[in-house]
Amino acid sequence: MNYHPIHLKITDTQISDLKTHYQNLLKHLESGQALTPELTSDLQQAMQQILHKQENFTAIAEDRKQHRTIHLMHPDNFALNLPWRMAVDNSNDFLTLSKGLAKEAIPPEFEPDNPLPLKVLVMIAAPEHDGGARLSYEAEEEQIIQAFKGLYANAQVQIDFTDDGSLEGLESRLKENQYHILHFSGHGVFKDGIGYLQLEDFITGNGKLVKAEDFAKAVNIRPKNRPALVVLSACQTAQGTGEQDKFKGVTEEILAIHIPAVVAMGFSILDLYATAFAAKLYEQIAQQEIIGEAFNTAIAHIRQLEQEVLKASGSRHTAGQWMIPQLYTAQPCPQLVNWTKPEKELRLTSYKFATGEERLLLTEKEGYRFIGRRRERKAAMQYLRAAQPILILGQGGVGKTSFAEHLIGRLITAEPTTEPFFINEQKPQLSHLTHSMIAVLQKKGNLMARVDMQKYEKAFDQFIFLLQELMPHCKPVFVFDNLESFQAEKGGKFSDEYSYIAEIITMLVQFQQFPIILTGRYALADFPDIPTINLNQAGYPDFFRKCQQLRLRQINKLIAEKRLSDEVLHLRRDEQLAYEDVIQLLHKTFGGNYRALEFFDEVFEEKQADIAPTLSRLSAFEAQLKEKGKEVIQRMSQNLVFQELIDLLDSHTQQTLSLLTHFRIPVLEMALLQQNENSHSAALHTLVNHTLIERQELMYENGVAFEYYYVTPIVRSMLEGLELE
Repeated sequence: MNYHPIHLKITDTQISDLKTHYQNLLKHLESGQALTPELTSDLQQAMQQILHKQENFTAIAEDRKQHRTIHLMHPDNFALNLPWRMAVDNSNDFLTLSKGLAKEAIPPEFEPDNPLPLKVLVMIAAPEHDGGARLSYEAEEEQIIQAFKGLYANAQVQIDFTDDGSLEGLESRLKENQYHILHFSGHGVFKDGIGYLQLEDFITGNGKLVKAEDFAKAVNIRPKNRPALVVLSACQTAQGTGEQDKFKGVTEEILAIHIPAVVAMGFSILDLYATAFAAKLYEQIAQQEIIGEAFNTAIAHIRQLEQEVLKASGSRHTAGQWMIPQLYTAQPCPQLVNWTKPEKELRLTSYKFATGEERLLLTEKEGYRFIGRRRERKAAMQYLRAAQPILILGQGGVGKTSFAEHLIGRLITAEPTTEPFFINEQKPQLSHLTHSMIAVLQKKGNLMARVDMQKYEKAFDQFIFLLQELMPHCKPVFVFDNLESFQAEKGGKFSDEYSYIAEIITMLVQFQQFPIILTGRYALADFPDIPTINLNQAGYPDFFRKCQQLRLRQINKLIAEKRLSDEVLHLRRDEQLAYEDVIQLLHKTFGGNYRALEFFDEVFEEKQADIAPTLSRLSAFEAQLKEKGKEVIQRMSQNLVFQELIDLLDSHTQQTLSLLTHFRIPVLEMALLQQNENSHSAALHTLVNHTLIERQELMYENGVAFEYYYVTPIVRSMLEGLELE
């Protein structure tokens, strides 16, 4: 690789002039104003005069026989932050400008050891506070997934996501696997000479300013797993200050832990261009382009994109987003991937079924990874940390039990002495609870608890005794799972047989000392005032990530094999089936329901010989999915005892449900009133509590909230063939 370090020689007067021009440009961009040619030309001319006077620069830049990298160095980080690419002929794709700390000797070239597929870890920090996040993390995850659309065609990429935007979430992933690229998206701050990232608190989900040094330590949590490239899609991450080679910016701290290459943003970049830049950069890397050429191509791509956007809007302003990404290197780094070694996939976590013997309980099985629910987790943790009860409410298959399990993990992290105790339909007796409590007490050294509790005749009194014995030793958390199993009727009170469960919950709620988690499909008539955390259907990004944990991920390779075979070469591009088409069709068909997805995963495993031949043409797979989807719906209907649920509805509520099935988008009650003038409020409330429909509340700027209702695809499919009154 042709790597040419140049120590920039800049006078104090030139530095002062550059700062003046740069601050004017920065002021416009950070305030959302568009650039004009006048604003950019002064800075461009000043940099050109400096750069072209550097020793050997002109000779190196004009040699276009092979790709060359000029590595700019200077002790003042301000000089490195400048968009030096402006000073280079835009048509010179043979030249890359990288930046870095001033060094006397050229370090050795980075030799990649990590083989295919291209492994990318995405970390999105989007804390919701002080007016909300910069960008919805779900929307950004979906954009990033779409950015990799082309790479999936050859089954040469794997994307992984951190659970959240916390340091702990980042460390957890980097302990498990070695990634080629860490893609961080969030918000950066540079103040008082120190770089920070706006991350999330691991427990509360609130915003948390983290020093660049601490972020770098997390990236280096397992040195052998350090990524070769870190992309900081966050404003002000390239900024820093230097004095005798002591830099405190985010980029400099990452380079200091021997990360070969960093792409950072000199100032704020719009989300459209940040995602487009990353997509093109990764696409080029996956095609074995060297880092410098990949970076240049990505810059040219967003520059062209911005010019097209400006032209479409009729604006005469100057494109400026392409100036923002900056390439830094700690050593020559032409490639991230070892293209000759045998492929080694990520050690993806195993999956659990939400049904049958693999049902989620409160003990994590090896390799299980929880997905999504960041907003719901934040809301739940606020109650639980204040020792307040919550009810996790949702349809079958949305992950209520796994969410409860995940919350317990967070509580244990916050307070290591936390001990979970649970009752569910498999272990419904109070004796199951007391046996668990005795086991913990014995572990804590209290060997007489089993004997001493015999002083009390009633099981309820024995429970209270054990609870008092536990309190000095641990922080109990109680989980009452799948409470629909204990209700006399759906959404009603507990049956007489299980009245003791209601008594225990009542006592614990009144005691106000312990976190209490209740889960169920229906509202609890016995506890109408307990705060509710509604789990709606999973969004596309979480659904996509769930597929990576299932056997369905094999479809990616099957499609790639089909694409390489002669039988599909004649197909138009829009006819060819792509991996993302499969996931989108599954999400559309099953409405983000994990249980349905797991049932289809079973069908895929059982009927792979039937499904595999359809993996070349989009229409063929869509027809196959429709056929196999019927089998999934049948299993779902049997698993959820769907007919019994419909039988609980009175005639008016069934009519409301029937009317709602005719709408394909969420609608207001007003839409139903136009079909049937009778009030539907009570019926809609009943349908929500029976988890047959979803309710979404939208808050408008004037503070007025509107409730929208819709029937999920799974319920709509199961209703087909049933006669509603």
